[in-house]
Amino acid sequence: MKKYFPFAISFTVLIAVLLLWDYIKLPYNEGNNIVGEYYYKKINPLNDTIKFLSFVILPCLVYFIFYLRFNNNTYSFKPRINYYFLNKKSNNDQNSLFNYFFFFFFLIFIDFFSLYFF
Repeated sequence: MKKYFPFAISFTVLIAVLLLWDYIKLPYNEGNNIVGEYYYKKINPLNDTIKFLSFVILPCLVYFIFYLRFNNNTYSFKPRINYYFLNKKSNNDQNSLFNYFFFFFFLIFIDFFSLYFF
């Protein structure tokens, strides 16, 4: 169970970002002189970038932090020990690559079935 906890927390953060998607926005910049759709609708062009970064970076960062926190036999981020951050300890578990594959395959699967074909 401890092995799947980072996936569960990362997925929860992903759902939270999706629920807060409409609230992630910056105020419109009146200095924007480029006439276009963003100008007419008074939308800040940086909104898309911030939404994308929050969608990608937050779940990945949360997964990485919880993975390091709960799997003590792989990596550590305590600076006073010999195995600091990315110095790998001995690990015979070859199943971690499958976990990454399954996680990204699941995200692509959800993305495919969320398309509106009509």
